Amino acid sequence: MDVNNAEVQQIRPFGPARSTVQEQPLSRDEIKKYNDFFKASLYLCLGMIYLKENPLLREPLKAEHIKARQLGHFGSTPGQIFTYMHFNRLIKKYDLDAIFISGPGHGAPAVLSQAYLEGTYSEVYPEKSESPDGMQKFFKYFSFPGGTGSHATPEVPGSIHEGGELGYSISHAFGTVFDNPNLISLPIVGDGEAETGPLATSWHSTKFLNPICDGAVLPVLHLNGYKINNPTVLARITHKELEQLMRGYGWEPYFVEGDEVESMHQAMAATLEHCVQEIRKFQKQARDSGKPFRPRWPMVVLRTPKGWTGPRKLNGHYLSGFWRAHQVPITDVRTNPDDLKKLEDWMRSYEPDRIFGEEGRLNPELRDALCPKGNRRMSANPVANGGILMKPLKLPDFKDYGIKVDRGGAVSAGSMKNFAAFLRDIIKLNPNNFRLWGPDETESNKLSLVYEAGKKVWMGEYFEEDSDGGNLSPFGRVMEILSEHTCEGWLEGYILSGRHGLFNSYEPFIHIVDSMVNQDPGFLGVVANKSPAVVRIYLPPDGNCLLSTMDHCLRSYNYVNVVVADKQDHIQYLSVEEAIEHCSKGISIWQQFSTDKGQEPDVVMACCGDISTQETLAAIDLLLQHLPDLKIRCVNVVDLFKLIHHTDHPHGLEDSEWTSIFTADKPIIFNFHSYPWLVHRLTYKRPGSHNIHVRGYKEKGNIDTPLELAIRNQTDRFSLAMDAIDRMPHLHNRAGSAREKLRSQQQAASNEAYENGNAPDSIPDADLIETLLNQRNTFNHRAEHTRKFNELTQEQRSRMGLPTLDKRQEIIQGDPYALYPYLAGNVGHPRDPRMFDIMEPIGGQLKSKIIKKEVEHIAEMFRDISTTDIKTLAATFSEGPGDWTVVRDDADEIVVSFRIGTKTRAKTSEIEAKELLREERLPVPVQQYLAATMLRTKNSTTPIKKTPRKRFFKELRGAAQGRYWLLMSKTERAEIRRRAAVENDDIAMWLVIVKDNWQANWTGGSQDEDHFYNYLADQTAGQSLWELIEEDIFVVSDAHRRMLFANVERAVQLRYDSETADLLERCIDLWSFFTPLPAPETSRHVDNHVRRLHPELDMERATVETLPSAKMAVARDPHGEHPFASWFALFSKSVDEDYPRRLFPEFCQAVFGKATNLLRFLVQPLTPRFYAENREIRENLDDWCKFATDA
Repeated sequence: MDVNNAEVQQIRPFGPARSTVQEQPLSRDEIKKYNDFFKASLYLCLGMIYLKENPLLREPLKAEHIKARQLGHFGSTPGQIFTYMHFNRLIKKYDLDAIFISGPGHGAPAVLSQAYLEGTYSEVYPEKSESPDGMQKFFKYFSFPGGTGSHATPEVPGSIHEGGELGYSISHAFGTVFDNPNLISLPIVGDGEAETGPLATSWHSTKFLNPICDGAVLPVLHLNGYKINNPTVLARITHKELEQLMRGYGWEPYFVEGDEVESMHQAMAATLEHCVQEIRKFQKQARDSGKPFRPRWPMVVLRTPKGWTGPRKLNGHYLSGFWRAHQVPITDVRTNPDDLKKLEDWMRSYEPDRIFGEEGRLNPELRDALCPKGNRRMSANPVANGGILMKPLKLPDFKDYGIKVDRGGAVSAGSMKNFAAFLRDIIKLNPNNFRLWGPDETESNKLSLVYEAGKKVWMGEYFEEDSDGGNLSPFGRVMEILSEHTCEGWLEGYILSGRHGLFNSYEPFIHIVDSMVNQDPGFLGVVANKSPAVVRIYLPPDGNCLLSTMDHCLRSYNYVNVVVADKQDHIQYLSVEEAIEHCSKGISIWQQFSTDKGQEPDVVMACCGDISTQETLAAIDLLLQHLPDLKIRCVNVVDLFKLIHHTDHPHGLEDSEWTSIFTADKPIIFNFHSYPWLVHRLTYKRPGSHNIHVRGYKEKGNIDTPLELAIRNQTDRFSLAMDAIDRMPHLHNRAGSAREKLRSQQQAASNEAYENGNAPDSIPDADLIETLLNQRNTFNHRAEHTRKFNELTQEQRSRMGLPTLDKRQEIIQGDPYALYPYLAGNVGHPRDPRMFDIMEPIGGQLKSKIIKKEVEHIAEMFRDISTTDIKTLAATFSEGPGDWTVVRDDADEIVVSFRIGTKTRAKTSEIEAKELLREERLPVPVQQYLAATMLRTKNSTTPIKKTPRKRFFKELRGAAQGRYWLLMSKTERAEIRRRAAVENDDIAMWLVIVKDNWQANWTGGSQDEDHFYNYLADQTAGQSLWELIEEDIFVVSDAHRRMLFANVERAVQLRYDSETADLLERCIDLWSFFTPLPAPETSRHVDNHVRRLHPELDMERATVETLPSAKMAVARDPHGEHPFASWFALFSKSVDEDYPRRLFPEFCQAVFGKATNLLRFLVQPLTPRFYAENREIRENLDDWCKFATDA
C-alpha cells in the first residue's frame, strides 16, 4: 500500500493542528499557561508510573528512586489531559456543571493528575499534600499495594467510571444526564474501546435524550492510533469514512488533529467552545418552545500520537506515536543506566523545578487562571459522588397491593401483575429520580401497568400505529433498547449520580452483563454447569503442559474446551515427555516433589492452576524446612473433571482411583485457581470429602504483588503450610514454633509489598524446584538410614544397646528419629546430652583421658556403621548449619569434630570448654554437654569446681538444665545434696529441687515440695529458675510438662500476690503452646490478675464485667483440650457482638500485655478437633488476630 498518498497522510497524527473549527480564542499568554499546565500534568503522570523517591528530581535520578514494579499506562494520558484542561476553561467561562469520564483502559494517571493540580486530591487525602513529601506519597502509592489503582477507581475524586472493562463510557455518561438538565458529561472514548460492542451500540443513546428534561453528553473520540499491540480500526479508516460513520449515528463530528502543541491548544479551545455553544443552543430552543426534538449533537474527534510529547524513538525503535508507548514507555530504567538517563531527560523536559517551585506545588497563578473553583471542579463535582445527593425513594405501602389468599393453595394469580401496580405507583411518586430499564422485555415480563405512570422514552420518528399500544413518549420513564449492555450502563450512570432505577430482564439473558457486575475467575463455574458430554476444563501448570493440552484440544471435535493459563513468566516443572504423560492422565502424583515414597502420607498437598501449583510447591518446601520428617504427597490436576465421579462425567475417576491418589482419610489441602466451592461441588460424593480443604479466590485484591494477592485470598504458600499443620493432629505441639515462624514470614511478605511494592528477596521462587528436590532427597536419605537400622541383626542390636524389635516399634511410633537415642544407650530423648558422648560434638579427640571410657564405648558401638552414617547422625543433631567433620584415624578410631568459624577445636581442656560455652553459635545441646564436662575432672576428689557463685551460675544457666545430673557420678551427686542441705547453696539447692521434682517426683509427693513452692514464689530465684525451665520446656516429655504445670498452678494458688504475676504470665505463655487445661481456681487467679494489673482500663460490658461468669461457664472445657477456654469464649463473643475495634488493642494489653501473645494464645494451640468444629469462628479469628498484630 502507498503510505504516502494524501488520504493516508490526512489521518496521521503529526504536524501542526488541523481542525474543523478555525477560531483562535486564546492569547499568546494563555497558550503559554496551558502549555505549562500540560507539562505539569504530564510530569505527574510519569512520576506516578516510575518514581517512589526524589519526586521533583532535586538530585540526579538513580535506580533506587524507581519503583521495583512499574505499572501504569501512559499512551492515552496526554490526550485525556489535553481535553480535561481545555474544558475547564469553558466551565469557568460559562459556569458549567460538568463531569469527566475516562473511557480508555488504565486511564487513572490523567484523572489523578488533574485532581491533584486542582487541589481536590490533597483535600480528600491530606497525607498526599501539595508538597515534596506529599508528591512523593502521591507518586509512590500509584499502582502500588495499599495505594491507588491504575484505573479511575471509586477512590479517585470525580470518577464514577472505573474502566476496567472497556465499552461503557458513553452509556455511563448518558445515565448521568438523564433527568439532570444542567449537567454536561464529557466522556473520553478510547479508539480501542470504540471497537467494543457496548460502545458501538451506545452511540445510539441520542435517540433517548430529551433536550428539555435531560442534560447533554459531549463525547471526545480520542484516536491515538493503537491498542496494546495493534492499530485501531477507527484510526485507520479515511477521514471521510469516519465522518460519515459518526454522522450516521446521529452526531456532528468536529476534528482536532496534530501534534504541534501550541497550535493544538488553539484548535482544541476553539472546538470545545463551539460544541458547548451548540449544546446550549439546542437546549434553549427546546426548552423555550416546550417542543422536544432530536438535534444532531456535537462530538469531537481528537487525533494525537500515542504517548504524545514522549521520545519519538528509543534505542532505534519507534516509541511515541506507536504501540510501544501504550503502557510503561521505557521499561528497563532500573537496570539500564542509559534508559534511566533518557527517562530523566524526558521528565526534566517538563521543567518541574520552574513549574512546581521550591515548595513543590503548582504555580498559584496557573491554578487561578485555568482551574475552576469549589464544586465546579470536575474532580469535586457532587454528581460524581452520587451518594451525597441520593434521596430516599417515596414508597407506597406494599401491603396495599397484596394478593388476597384466604386458604393456601386455593388461589392462582400472576405475581408480576401486582408488582407492576406497585412499581407504577413508585414511578408516580418519584417522577424525576426513578426510571425502569429493560431490553424490550417490560411488556413480556408482565409489567405493562407501569406505562400508566410513564411510557417508554423515544426521541426517534413516530408512526401512526404507535398510538395504538406503542406506549412511546419523549417524556417517558421506561428506557428500552435491545442491548443489555447499554441498559446496564445507563442504569449505573443514573444510580452513581444519585438517583434510583430498576433493570428487568430475562434470567437466561442477564448473563450478558455478568462482566459488568464483576470480573473474576467464575467463568469456570458457568462452564462446569454445562453438559458433561460437551465441556472440558484444563488448567495446565506450566508451558510444556500447555503445549500438550492445546495440541489435544486442537485435535478434538465436538467439545467446548476451556484452557486457563498464565501469561507471565514463572517456574517450569516438567519436560515435554513428562508433560505428555501428566496431561494424558489429567491428574497424577508428582513423585519428584513428594516424600511419602508410596506409603500413607501425613497430608496431601493438591493444586490446580499454574500459580496455585507454584504456591503449593513453595508450601511443601516450607513444611519440609520446618518439619523434615513429614510424609507429603503432592498431587497436580490438569483436567478439572477428573475430580468428579466417573458416573457424572466421562473424564471422572472411579472411587478406587480417587483413594489411591488422595486417600480416604488423610487431610487434603487443595489450592485452586478459581472459586473454592467449585472443587467442593465436584468432589462432594468422594470418600473422605470432609477432609478436602480448598483454598481459592475469595473476592479479595487490588493493586497487589502476586504474592500479596495470594496472601489476601489465602492461596499463598504460608497459608497453605499453616493450614496443613492445623490439619495434622499427630504433630501435637511440635509444629507450634513452625506455625509462628510461617505467620511471621507471611506478615513480612505483606509488609514488604506495602513498603516497597515487591515480594521479599528471601523468597527466591527461581530456586524453588532445586530447593524442594534437595529437601526430598534429604528426606529419602534419612529414610534409607532408618531402613538400615531396621535391618540390623539381633546381635547388632544387642551390642549397640538397642531394644528388641517389638519394644523398638513401640518406642518409635512412626517416628524414625525416636530410634537414634538408643545408640547412646537408651537415654530417652534425641537431644539428651549423652547423645553427644557418641559423636563428641565439642570437637575433642576421642582419645582424651577425661572421656576414655566413652571412647571405648563409641568404638564398640560404631564398629559396623559407615562413616557416612555417622556423619548423617551428627548432622541430624546439629541445631545450626552443622560444620561437622567425621574421619577415621590410622588406628580406625572415630574422630568427630565441630568447626566454629574457621578454627577446629581439637582439645577438650577445661579452658577450651569454657570458651566454647560462651560461643553463641553453639547448639544448646552442645552447651549442655560442655557445662557437664566442666564439673568432671580426672578423679572425684573435687567434684565441683570452686568458682565464685555468680560466675559459676552464669556458666551453668544456658547449659546445665538439670538433666546433666545423669552424667554425674554418685560422689558428685552426693556432694550436690550436701551443699544444698548444709551450706544452703542456692545453685546446689536448685539442682536438688529440679532433679527430685522434674526427673522423678512431679506427682506432688516430693520431700522438697514446700521448699519448691516457696522457691517459685521468691521473685529472684523464681525468675532465674523460670528462665532455665523456659529454655528447655520444648524438649521435656508431655507427661513431665503437665506435672510441671500442675505444680506451678499449686504454687500460684498457695501464694498468689503481685510478685508472682510475672511467673504466672510466663506460665500462660507456655500454656498457650502445650494446652493442659488449668484448674478453675487458677482461672480465677487469671481473672483477678487482669484486674489487678489494669484497674484503670474500661473494658466495657463485653470484657471484664462478663469475664468471671464467662470463664466459669466454660472453664471446664467439654473436650478437655483447650487452655483457658473461657478466654476463647470471651473473644468469640466479642467477635459475634461486633466488639468495637478501637478497644481491641486494649483488650490484648489487658489479657497478656501485648497483642502478639493473644495472637499466639488464641490461634496456635487450638486442637484439630476444635478447628473442625469451630471453623467459622476460626476464620473470624484469623481476621481479628491479623488486626491485633497490626494494632
